[in-house]
Amino acid sequence: MMGQLSSGQERLFYSFNIEDHIPANHLLRSIDRCLDLSDLRHYLADFYSPIGRPSIDPDLSLEDEVPNHSTFSKNRHGRFRDSSLFR
Repeated sequence: MMGQLSSGQERLFYSFNIEDHIPANHLLRSIDRCLDLSDLRHYLADFYSPIGRPSIDPDLSLEDEVPNHSTFSKNRHGRFRDSSLFR
């Protein structure tokens, strides 16, 4: 089962401002303007089981705990191995 944030409301105030930490000319800002990942959940839905514990929502907020590195490794080498979506 694919996890998804259920609160429906973003946090209003953060003590960390990402704009202060990423330079205006950083490569990631250019990528963010061009890359649209809004359909990603739809394409990955078949790779998640409808039963069991929900997965970690990919839309983590800045204050959520970062998942263990093994979570990403297991997904890359296991669950999404047969998908060419990330290539």
